[in-house]
Amino acid sequence: MDALITEFAARYPFNLDEFQLEAIRELANHRSVLVAAPTGTGKTVVAEFAVFMAVREGLRAFYTTPIKALSNQKFRDFRDQYGAEPVGLMTGDIVENPDGQIVVMTTEVLRNMLLQTPEELEKVGIVVFDEIHYLADPERGTTWEEAIICLPKHIQLVCLSATVSNAAELAEWISRVHRPISLIFHNERAVPLEHYYFHKGKLEKFLTADGRVVRTFPGVGGEYRRRDRSGKPSPEPTPVEVLTSLRSAGTRPATYFLFSRRATEEAAEGAAQRSFFPTRGARRQVEEVVADYLGRLAPEDRRLAQVVKLTGCLDRGVAFHHAGLLPLLKVMVEELFNAGLLGAVFATDTLALGINMPAKTVVIGEFTKYDGESRRILTPNEYQQMTGRAGRRGMDEQGYSVILYSPWVAFEEVLEVATAPLYPVESAFRVRYNTILNLWLRAGSDRQPVKRIEWLLDSSFRQFQLERQLRVLEEELAEVTDRSQQTRRARRLAREIDRLPIWQNQAMLRSAIRTLRQFGYVQAHYVTDKGMMLADIFDPNGLIIVEALYNGHLDRLEPLELAEVLSWFAFDRDTYFFNRLSLPPHLRQLRRDLDRLQRQVIAAEERNGLVLTPGFTPRFWGVVLAWGQGEPLSTLVDRTGLPEGDLILAINKTLDLMRQVRDMVQHSLALMPAIGPSLLSSLQTADATLRRGILEQSLRAMDPRPAEPHVIGAAG
Repeated sequence: MDALITEFAARYPFNLDEFQLEAIRELANHRSVLVAAPTGTGKTVVAEFAVFMAVREGLRAFYTTPIKALSNQKFRDFRDQYGAEPVGLMTGDIVENPDGQIVVMTTEVLRNMLLQTPEELEKVGIVVFDEIHYLADPERGTTWEEAIICLPKHIQLVCLSATVSNAAELAEWISRVHRPISLIFHNERAVPLEHYYFHKGKLEKFLTADGRVVRTFPGVGGEYRRRDRSGKPSPEPTPVEVLTSLRSAGTRPATYFLFSRRATEEAAEGAAQRSFFPTRGARRQVEEVVADYLGRLAPEDRRLAQVVKLTGCLDRGVAFHHAGLLPLLKVMVEELFNAGLLGAVFATDTLALGINMPAKTVVIGEFTKYDGESRRILTPNEYQQMTGRAGRRGMDEQGYSVILYSPWVAFEEVLEVATAPLYPVESAFRVRYNTILNLWLRAGSDRQPVKRIEWLLDSSFRQFQLERQLRVLEEELAEVTDRSQQTRRARRLAREIDRLPIWQNQAMLRSAIRTLRQFGYVQAHYVTDKGMMLADIFDPNGLIIVEALYNGHLDRLEPLELAEVLSWFAFDRDTYFFNRLSLPPHLRQLRRDLDRLQRQVIAAEERNGLVLTPGFTPRFWGVVLAWGQGEPLSTLVDRTGLPEGDLILAINKTLDLMRQVRDMVQHSLALMPAIGPSLLSSLQTADATLRRGILEQSLRAMDPRPAEPHVIGAAG
């Protein structure tokens, strides 16, 4: 064991920290570990040891991440370490060497494998869950819980998490539903972080790296929110002011966080009034990299508004980065920033979620964000997630967080967030049709398949947390009941116990099964043909898609028309946009038919107390059809008002949904002999037609596999 650890440690140019060694020793003794530590402290070294150990023992290792960008990054890392032959990648749209000894994948891929082909994990010895605190994510958290619950018990787990206040509770749950897991908690940053307040053109330190408050600003900030409107607000800092101060203080490069795409672009353009290159030679190097990337685009794509805007900013040493940016441009910005060639990147907080772009300084450009319902102050977890990117290990002795004065947020509120304890991770688990059907099918001839599904729900982290809350409240109630004078408090505790949704999972399961029975997906104790089809569709709109397919709505469509219809379910941004694209009459009628079908599904769910199917976005149509017919991206931007990156992302999501439907049809050919072959042919033809121009170039940019020499085809 010691020899194995020594051999592994010798691979690194630095000494391993004690928390890393503690976790590695646990793994070497064949115990699972949950490592909770701040961003940038080297948690992944523990996971890399687990992979190293699996390879030495002749076992397979699966490394899972929450997003494709992280999977691609780890795939490249492992190829550098082990060569191409043993390393695979599975992200849905890319399947490379799936039988490799080391396979990197998104968590969704692992979860789907566990539900449909669990025998593929027989020779797996290690599974890594990177960024496991994602199980609190409302959209994806269920995937993480299902994967952990369904994993075979012989597999060692390596769970990597940001520091969270209830890491011990998370470890206790994993120990209950999988196998005992050792918690390794480390709360010391790799690079100390100091906190500054930017007010009236000055950087003022208010919180030291060891948590001491050294300055306060009574009555400063939040003037517009005071009832008496007391205090005269100061001018809000501009990006140029902030970056100029950082340059003078020697605290660049900086990541400057804002919470809307438009805000990041406007701030970057504002900063580009001046030059902020970090060195004299940086401009020439940036020009070379930009020329290389733009050379991959067709001439008309180089004239896209987003391309012109970004290159204008890069010419001044700054950039912007957000989810609506063209994938090719994202990769370019990340390459330039990581090479130390930019003074600042203006980014939305999605940049803080896993992408490896550390900076010396993090600027919190806004201290409030819209969460879909209201505008609110940042949480301590959000603040720490973003400031975790400040301070580059091995490069900076100190990291810096800079919070800007705002007439909407009082300094006292800033200080409270910066010093508050982190919120606990709370389960976002919910019932899904796809999970129910796959578990039902795995139950085989079992006459009580619902028992297997109930087992999954009872094992969820949500149920674990609810039962713990119930025990605490019941113990407190028993204690209070012994003191007759505490009757008011006893009544309050009793009401809290009654309000706990302890049986909500079971109620949702019964409601989901009622809905599935209503539409003919399950009958008596078995899954119907339609149910087997839906088990292969992991999209949240799967029920509508299978209904449309089963009822013949998609039978006589041309390949691009089929892709167009599926694209209606691929755009999920809740944002206003106009749409001047048109559809032919028969597709307009089909959209009306699917709208009626969608309303039937959603109404049935509402009657059963469910909110599972989102439906398609009312104004999104025509994009994929126009793209497939050869329209340039600039035309789609002009006719919808949507950003270039959003349009490419929607087409890419359409390709992914087409892949799901293609896999489903392939598995169900015996159930649809009349239309199955033609559907497969149409989907393959549409896929090939859509992969052109800037979309194809963006897919290549996101593909971590070594690129072969190629020539970009038709302009797009």
